[in-house]
Amino acid sequence: MEMKKPLRLMLAAANSSELHTLAKQLHASPEIEICSCVADESALGGEMEKRKPDVVLMDLVQPTPQNQSLLYTYQKMKHRPPILFYGFAQIPPQVQQTASTGRMYYLNKPASLEAIVARLHMLSAHQTEGSMTIAAQTPMRGAAPSIAVQACRLLKQIGIPPHLCGYRFLKEAIVQVCQDPCCMQAMTTRIYQPIACENQTTVSQVERSMRYAIEYAFNRGNLDAIESIFGFTINSAKGKPSNSECIAMLADHLHRW
Repeated sequence: MEMKKPLRLMLAAANSSELHTLAKQLHASPEIEICSCVADESALGGEMEKRKPDVVLMDLVQPTPQNQSLLYTYQKMKHRPPILFYGFAQIPPQVQQTASTGRMYYLNKPASLEAIVARLHMLSAHQTEGSMTIAAQTPMRGAAPSIAVQACRLLKQIGIPPHLCGYRFLKEAIVQVCQDPCCMQAMTTRIYQPIACENQTTVSQVERSMRYAIEYAFNRGNLDAIESIFGFTINSAKGKPSNSECIAMLADHLHRW
């Protein structure tokens, strides 16, 4: 039986620590061969032409002028591998515009190794088959980005202000649960730890910040919105849901939107 050829992957990140983390994570997969790691976004176009990867994974912390320059160069390149943008940031307008080429996608953090590898293989498979409509089949404005936006709106609706750390942590947790409901079975390792690592804090701080944000909403938030979402499903003795209950119910509410 012929061995399956590993996927040639190019990693790109402006932050060297993020680049190291991604490389370490993906080295664990036998399905992936990292052909290049690029910390300088301005050199990414030339590296793509030189290395000819099957797919590019680009860590996107926030939109930069280099992103726009890269996308302009990308459309003129002979070898244009699919690019998977990976991050918490909202999709830059220039990325949305270039998505019409059908070779770009966005994956929200945090995602499991299995989810990342599966998405990379999906993009590479479309590339191999000569498809130019990845964006149409799996829209840039599809599941992950829209869930993040809806999660923000929902948290504001129940009265959690964006300046609280717990607001950001809850948003990231809700997105993760919407993408992979099984992670609720291991809150510490699948939700708290990735969020803590990404935000350079501790698991206990993530847990406390989420708890404080939930208490804030139930004490000073929009009680009508809270009642419509949570109803009588919470423990009346405690008067508020636990972190896991809150995340699960908010994620379920988004699924029903």
